[in-house]
Amino acid sequence: MPKRPLTWTATLILSSFAFSALAQDANTEDEAFAQFAAQQRAEFEQFEREHWQAFEQFAKQWREAESAYKKQLAQVWEEPQLTDKTRFIQYNEDASERTVVDYERNTVTVEVQGRLTKAQLKQRLQQRLNQLSTTTVTNALKSDPVIKQLPQAVQQTIEVEDNTPILDAQPSVDSTAQTTQEATATTSKITVKLPPNSQQARIKRVLPTVEVYAQKHGLSPALILAIIHTESSFNPMARSHIPAFGLMQIVPTSAGKDISDFLYGEQQLFSPAYLFDPDNNIQAGSVYYYLLNRRYFKTVRNNEVRELLSIAAYNTGPGNVARTFGNDYSLAQASAAANKMSREQAYQHLMTYLPAQETKNYLRKITQRQTNYQQMMEAF
Repeated sequence: MPKRPLTWTATLILSSFAFSALAQDANTEDEAFAQFAAQQRAEFEQFEREHWQAFEQFAKQWREAESAYKKQLAQVWEEPQLTDKTRFIQYNEDASERTVVDYERNTVTVEVQGRLTKAQLKQRLQQRLNQLSTTTVTNALKSDPVIKQLPQAVQQTIEVEDNTPILDAQPSVDSTAQTTQEATATTSKITVKLPPNSQQARIKRVLPTVEVYAQKHGLSPALILAIIHTESSFNPMARSHIPAFGLMQIVPTSAGKDISDFLYGEQQLFSPAYLFDPDNNIQAGSVYYYLLNRRYFKTVRNNEVRELLSIAAYNTGPGNVARTFGNDYSLAQASAAANKMSREQAYQHLMTYLPAQETKNYLRKITQRQTNYQQMMEAF
C-alpha cells in the first residue's frame, strides 16, 4: 500500500456518476448536461491553476532562499556552489571551508580559504569523511542552509525520516588513497577518489526497492537503475533548480500529476518530503516511466521502439518527443510514424530531431547504462 503523500493544496475528484446520471435522458437534459460539463471543466481548470500557483509559490521561495544563501557565500567564495543533482555540498559555520561529495565522479573534495600544508589538508579531509559517514539524509536536510531560510511552514514540507548516510562507508586517507592537492593564492584544496565499492554500495542500497517496483509494473530493473544513475548518480540529497527532488528527479507539477492520479486516484502536488523519501521516489519514477511506456506510447507495437520514446519523454516530456515526428504534439501521429521504424531507425530519428542536446545525451547515456547494469546485476 503506497504511502499517502503530503501535499501543498487540496485535491479535486471528478464524479463520473454525475455525468452518467445527467445523460440518462438526452432529449430533455442535453442543455443541463452541457452546463454541468462546462462547470466541471471550469472547476478542473481552476484546480490545475491552483496546483500550478502553489508550486510556483514554493519554487519562488526556494529560489529566493538559494539566492540569499549564495549572496552570503559570495562574501567568502568567488564561485559559490550549492547542492545539485549529482553533488552534495556543505560549508562549515563561517563558510571558510566547503566539502563536495561528487557522486558522479565518486570523489570527495575539501576546499579551504587560506594556505594549509599537505598534512593539514589530509587531516581536514579525514575529519570531513568521518563526519559524512555518520551524517544521515535527515540530519543533512535539517541543517541545510537553503531550507533553513525558507518560511517555517514550507520547511515542514521537507521534513523526512531517512537514515541513509551521505557516505556509505568511512574511507581512510592513507598513503594508498588516490588524492590530489591544489593551491591558489587564497585557497587550498584536496580531493580523494572513493573506492569503487562505494558506488556498488549505493546501487545495492536501492536495488531491492527498484526490483519491487520494476516487477510490479513489468519494467527492467536495469533500466530503472540507469535512470537513477543519469538523473542523480544515486545522490540521496539530489535536487535541481526547477526544483525537482530525489533519486529519480520528480517534478511535482508535471510528472507528479500523472503519478499521483495513478497511485491515489486523484491529482496531488507531491511535497519535497515525499520525494526525498527514496522508496516514494523510486515508486514515483517507476510509475511515471510505466505511464509513458504503457499509456502515452501504448500504440507503438515494437517494445524496443516504445522504450526509446519513453526514455526520451522521461527527460523532455511526451509532447516534445511526439513533435519530432511532425509539426504538432500528436501522440497518435507520432506513434503511427514510429510503427514504421525499427529500433535502430527510431534511435537515429530521435538523435537527429530531438531539439535539445541534453535529451540526446540523456537517451544515449540511459541506453548504454542499461546494458551495463544488466551485466552488473547478472554478476551480483
